Amino acid sequence: GALLSLIADGLAARGRAQLYSVELLEQLSHALLDELADHVLPLLPQLLSILHADRSTSRLPTRKVLRALSIFSASVQEHAYLIVAAVLRVAEQYDAPVRVRR
Repeated sequence: GALLSLIADGLAARGRAQLYSVELLEQLSHALLDELADHVLPLLPQLLSILHADRSTSRLPTRKVLRALSIFSASVQEHAYLIVAAVLRVAEQYDAPVRVRR
């Protein structure tokens, strides 16, 4: 409850708070596996908005979100169409580093 609320607040922030929130969500996903599935779904729009909004040179927020999505992909399979669309938009961004577009 409170930890997921903190993550949601951090995802809405910019900078380090956002990055730490994605990392924390990733670590929770590793630790709790399927138990976290119901709690990840409400955070999915925020994660996808990071992919859409990130225009940093390194695209570090994008890379962290993509890694987190890959970890709990089984938990969000029913929403894969949203994730695939967002990832394709990232891949089409000509100004994104090659390592992000792959």
